Amino acid sequence: MTGAEIIRLVRLKIDDTQADDYGWSDTELIAALNESIDDLTTTGLLIKDRSTSSICSISITALTAEYTLSPRIILINEPIWLTTLAKPIYAISEGTLYSTYGNAWATQSGDPSHYIADIERRKIKFFPIPTANETATLDVYRTMATRFTADNIGTVTPEIGEEWHYKLIHGILVNAYDKNDVETRDMPGLTVATAKWANAIEAAKRFAIKTRYKERRIAPPRGLIC
Repeated sequence: MTGAEIIRLVRLKIDDTQADDYGWSDTELIAALNESIDDLTTTGLLIKDRSTSSICSISITALTAEYTLSPRIILINEPIWLTTLAKPIYAISEGTLYSTYGNAWATQSGDPSHYIADIERRKIKFFPIPTANETATLDVYRTMATRFTADNIGTVTPEIGEEWHYKLIHGILVNAYDKNDVETRDMPGLTVATAKWANAIEAAKRFAIKTRYKERRIAPPRGLIC
């Protein structure tokens, strides 16, 4: 379904179909749709990506260690692949580097062997400091690459399975009902929508656990290139 079709179903459920007298504006429902997709994809790791260059590719410049990550990234899967060197590199913590190399770790240079990712700050740092230009390819879980707007709502489809599209309706309803407006507030409706959205979030959590379990079962040992 397109975003517009999902919102149309939402309007039918809340009996808000008179375009000249909407209780909820398109802007409100589009914002609720984006928020609901973010909640599901973040909880359920529903979108895996290795090919969207603006999100999954980092152009490394010689002597520059730190780079900005896309705000769409939720989780980076190991390993990151260095194209020119044709090798994988793995995550490491600053604490481990300090304990291994002391303060000197921050100034060491050479071919990268590890990375430090800070998803909250949207930063990634390569270790040692790269001495040559390189391209790093990330395998990530992310939220939708394109946000819904009034201009694209009729053409863009959520990047998740259609079975999740219907669950999004409950998330939008939670946001729609929970507004400070006595004319549109519907506490019984909000109660039902909240319960169904909680079930959707739990389903997403189970999906993520199952996905990560499978990945760890089939992941090759570090240093082994298949």
